[in-house]
Amino acid sequence: MSDEVVALNRVWISYEPGIYVVEDASFTVNQREFVALVGPNGGGKTTVLKAILGLIKPEKGSIKLFGREIRNFKEWAWIGYVPQHAEKMYTNFPLSVEEFLYLKSPTHKVPREDVYKMLEFVGLKDVKYKRVSELSGGQFQRLYIAREIMASPKLLILDEPTSSIDASFKSDLYDILKEINENLGATIIMSTHDIAAISTYVNRVVCINKRVIHMDNIEELMSGKGLCELYGYHVHGLRHVH
Repeated sequence: MSDEVVALNRVWISYEPGIYVVEDASFTVNQREFVALVGPNGGGKTTVLKAILGLIKPEKGSIKLFGREIRNFKEWAWIGYVPQHAEKMYTNFPLSVEEFLYLKSPTHKVPREDVYKMLEFVGLKDVKYKRVSELSGGQFQRLYIAREIMASPKLLILDEPTSSIDASFKSDLYDILKEINENLGATIIMSTHDIAAISTYVNRVVCINKRVIHMDNIEELMSGKGLCELYGYHVHGLRHVH
């Protein structure tokens, strides 16, 4: 199997004829990398993630998953996905936290001890009998991530996972993702605006504003020049130290 988990080659995507939201984008993500996809609103981050998931077809260019052209890729169970604002889809959801984790297994044959271990891993064991709709935004994001990793994905894709989370929960969530990456071996691609906070967690950043502007380590981006190029105005970068 190729070391490349995701490979975009000169991808162009439009929602209207002649108006491109992604232009000539190329980048790769290798096995066991934790990569942040950053850029301004409307820069194409979510569109790129949806294209990787096969939800949007590029007008030009190619996408490969695990070394295969996306049109020939069938192993979608290898990929976990946490969409932006996922909690809004479950506002009146009747299941408990524990029951929610069984949804990833159609036969519901996941051993209960595995469910409890997962809830403990994401810090939700004490609320396992609560209804999903009663959770805070931060708790729900951790639960949704737990549900996805119950299936042991080779690739985990997250779209703005901290967008509805209080600042106090963000570092906890990033700690969980780092552990998934390092100890469970999952490759992670995460879109985010939270550049300073993720600077000590990710291996690499891909900066996109319609085009891929920068693809390198976080230190180079945080120098200021990279941020200025990405956002189009002068920006100072501050790193969080953990």
